[in-house]
Amino acid sequence: MEMHTYFTLKSCSTLANFLELPRDLSYLNLTGTTIEVLRSSIKLLDGLCNIKLKNCKRLVSFWMVIWKLKRLQCLDLTGCSEFKNFPEIFEPMEHMGSLSLKGTTVKELPLSIGNLIRLQVLELSGCENLEYVPSSIYSLNWLECLMFDGCLKLQKFPPFSGGLLSLKELSLSYCSILEIPDFLLSLTTLQELDLSGTMIEGIRRTIKQSSELSILN
Repeated sequence: MEMHTYFTLKSCSTLANFLELPRDLSYLNLTGTTIEVLRSSIKLLDGLCNIKLKNCKRLVSFWMVIWKLKRLQCLDLTGCSEFKNFPEIFEPMEHMGSLSLKGTTVKELPLSIGNLIRLQVLELSGCENLEYVPSSIYSLNWLECLMFDGCLKLQKFPPFSGGLLSLKELSLSYCSILEIPDFLLSLTTLQELDLSGTMIEGIRRTIKQSSELSILN
């Protein structure tokens, strides 16, 4: 049976830095600390599966070496209000299942977001500065939950040429879209769709192609 090692400094509100961490970690929780950068030494924790950085209000970036953590399954940056630039993902991540950027100030997602090949949950709620989503997001065929609610500057999506084969839940609530994106009309797996608070004026008849849709807000 595989052992999991947990290390938490949650709510250590004056912690701004650390030099070294135990090498056998699988779960790291730095929620509510004042760290500004996740250092490159993180790459040495090759068994790390889960990183929580929720409400690290001073966090501005992390090194791309984080993608060397091949067992990483969950990365949570919820509430990191100074985090602006999500780094390029330079190689496929086969185990990454959940990514939360809720409440960050990212303006765009990198084209390499498509390298999160097993991603199931992508949370972008409350990313009020998000303006651009690359077409590579459509290649995330394991993705089941995609949340854009509260992305006030997001007005449109790139042209759709297929993909998102597993998407079940999509929220575009309070985005600045003026019409239903084309890709919605091809999602036969979609079960929940939230368009509340948008400026759309109508719903196309072709939405009935989403034969699994059971909740439309």
